[in-house]
Amino acid sequence: MSSIRRSSASSRSRSVSAPRRGTSSPPAAQSVAVFSNPSGEPVTAKAVLNNGESWLTVSGGTTPAAVTASVNPNLAPGTYSAAVAISSAANTVNVPVSYTVVNLPPQLSVSPLTASLNLTQGASPASGQVTVSNTGGGTLQFSAQATSNQGTWLRVAGSGSGSATPSTPASLSFTTDPTGLTPVSTRARSRCRTRTRPHRPS
Repeated sequence: MSSIRRSSASSRSRSVSAPRRGTSSPPAAQSVAVFSNPSGEPVTAKAVLNNGESWLTVSGGTTPAAVTASVNPNLAPGTYSAAVAISSAANTVNVPVSYTVVNLPPQLSVSPLTASLNLTQGASPASGQVTVSNTGGGTLQFSAQATSNQGTWLRVAGSGSGSATPSTPASLSFTTDPTGLTPVSTRARSRCRTRTRPHRPS
């Protein structure tokens, strides 16, 4: 009766880390090379998980084979442990698996970056809007301030502050008032800053 063994390169446990995002993608599948003597032995692979978890999926084959393990990306931050049980008719080999999900720090993104408005002198105030997005993780706390090279014709609506998550962007409104301005191209900017401190891994 033949028995299975792992290659020397695959004899260690598998440890994978992945960032946590609102729409994260799974890391690449990991593989374990499996051999038998003689070759051509059918092998099965089963994920051995704790407490009814289902974050690990594996596949078997016929030796020489590469048993692959894939993970579910939609997990809360933390470290998950399991094992892959690779079995033939003769014996079973267990490969420990560790999967760590870490939080990404919030990341500020604003769209559009430039807004051009054409207003008639003496016209009524006009409004505009930009979208504040969080392309990182967690909750982004931000504040906005309007600055101009001529007067205070640009104002940020409301408190100028808010929050955004990876799945829920925020709208930031502003108003432009041409009263008192001469017919000339006038520039201003609305600065949007995050109040969240940079994330440092523990």
